[in-house]
Amino acid sequence: MAQPVIDMSPVIQLAKLSGFSPIITTASPHNGEYLKSIGATHVLDRNTPSSALIDQIHEIAAGPIGIVYDAVSFSDTQKLGFNLLGDVGSLILVLPPVEGIKGTASKR
Repeated sequence: MAQPVIDMSPVIQLAKLSGFSPIITTASPHNGEYLKSIGATHVLDRNTPSSALIDQIHEIAAGPIGIVYDAVSFSDTQKLGFNLLGDVGSLILVLPPVEGIKGTASKR
């Protein structure tokens, strides 16, 4: 399934202006320099398998992930985002949560 084209510029810029760090995003490699120029600290290839992305992100973050913003909100991206969160964290979605994500009490 093709990924939609989504302008993450406002979200990344707001995160940067708000003092969040690191700001890790996934995208096509050809968008990496642009995303870094607007505030992303790390740009990972969106085609990387989920298990490898989780490992890369945990290595970069070096601690619990408190906020995941999922601009795509497909089933697989929601599950990935949820699996990245620490014991207490927020998964922000642009679409309704898929079954298995909604109402999970251990992570908010």
